[in-house]
Amino acid sequence: MCTDLISILILLNVDCLRYTSMAIFKYPDYNYLSEAAGEHIVQRLMNSETCLIGMSTGFSPKLTYLHIAKQLARIPSLVPKVIGFQLDEWYGLSGENPGSCRHYINMNIIKLWKLNSDQCFCIDGQHLDHKFQISEMKKSLKRRPMD
Repeated sequence: MCTDLISILILLNVDCLRYTSMAIFKYPDYNYLSEAAGEHIVQRLMNSETCLIGMSTGFSPKLTYLHIAKQLARIPSLVPKVIGFQLDEWYGLSGENPGSCRHYINMNIIKLWKLNSDQCFCIDGQHLDHKFQISEMKKSLKRRPMD
């Protein structure tokens, strides 16, 4: 069972999310899009005390994460501003399993960006109590300011 962003937000019933208008940008290809997305996040880090980032997995965000990693290496003072939370996980998989979302996040975000473990909320795919996991994520999100 994989918990996706929509189900997490519904289950969390997060009351502190703000809805604003959405701008649509078009880019000629994946490389331009990835760089622009990474630059947007880096700019948010530069202009904010903290930046809460939902950490998704898969091929699509991978180049964006790499762009952010390069910028964080160049401007290490931005690293402590990152606050991340894992969006999804495969039920039953250990975070050490290469097929787990947590493993992907460890390899492509936490290590590359040089984050401390307390900067990210990660889901335990082997925890049997889903309500506990949701409760822990709620607590984590409430402790952090929303952008």
